[in-house]
Amino acid sequence: MPSTRLIYFGDSNDSKYGTLRGTVAFIPLFLVLMYASYFYHTPSISMGARILAIGLTALLLCSAVGVQLPNTSSEAFLYGGLVGLVVSSCCVCFMFISTGSSMTYIAIVPLLILTVSLTSLLTMKVSKRLGFYP
Repeated sequence: MPSTRLIYFGDSNDSKYGTLRGTVAFIPLFLVLMYASYFYHTPSISMGARILAIGLTALLLCSAVGVQLPNTSSEAFLYGGLVGLVVSSCCVCFMFISTGSSMTYIAIVPLLILTVSLTSLLTMKVSKRLGFYP
């Protein structure tokens, strides 16, 4: 059974490395979400508002990915998938209660699961190579 550790505010060193891992995760998340936003394009939303919303979403997701200290690739992939599942499910539920329909947004669930899983795996590989683990 895979298990993983989460740490961020243990000490200043943990905070530094957590922030660096989060930065590694932010870039691919932002790029994928920006690309995906063109498929769910709403003309009434300005480009500035779209970039701000995508930036905040990527920041929140990279915060969840950056605190993980996986031992294996499967732990990183599984944890990322769980984060993606929880966040995308919450978004779909919110869309349902606010608009009455979530069918248009249901495709975001597998997209976000796969995106955050792969980002978590990439973050683990890059962070190990750069020494971002305590």
